[in-house]
Amino acid sequence: MARKLKKVFGAPACVLGNRLVIADLHVGIEKELAKEGIRVRVDPSPMLEEILRLLNLTRARELLVLGDLKHDVYGASWQERKALQEFVENIPVPVTLFKGNHDGGIEEWLDIPVVQPQGKRVLGYWLLHGHARPPEEEKGPFLAAHSHPALSFQDPFGGVSVEKVWVEQEDLIIMPAFNPLIGGSDVRKGIAGPMKKYYDPKKARLFLLDGLEVSV
Repeated sequence: MARKLKKVFGAPACVLGNRLVIADLHVGIEKELAKEGIRVRVDPSPMLEEILRLLNLTRARELLVLGDLKHDVYGASWQERKALQEFVENIPVPVTLFKGNHDGGIEEWLDIPVVQPQGKRVLGYWLLHGHARPPEEEKGPFLAAHSHPALSFQDPFGGVSVEKVWVEQEDLIIMPAFNPLIGGSDVRKGIAGPMKKYYDPKKARLFLLDGLEVSV
């Protein structure tokens, strides 16, 4: 039986036992934003500070990253490797990465445990990034990421805001992205990747980071 998973109020993070769980950090996404004319310095330190705050708040003894620790799908520059190595070294608890589609080759140069894309069970939940299918014999409950779930809202003046959401149903939870530079994809357009096999929009409940349930 799965132990109760606790979402952290106001943050795209949850606690499972004594483990803090986050996903989709996409360290290095700033380079892609620069191609769109948005200049942001590659600096993962704000995310590190938030992780340290959450570890202190939750008293977690381990950090699980459900995929896409880095952004470059095919590799990483030496600067990005150095930044990620320092990033991990400054986390005061053991870090385990559940490999995502952006984490290609990361185990060759980052010295942390890496769980392969099909995932594994932790305290009753089958954890995985979500870009690969879990084993056929696994029926959940699943805790996944990958889709960057969000909702887009338009105000009466035409302004649009994007709010990260948790997607929850009996056998599936999809986490929002941890990186603050990532808004997300509107769940009303569906769920990306093979986890859509388990997603039922009629049964799924959507929650903002502050715990407010949203009906769509």
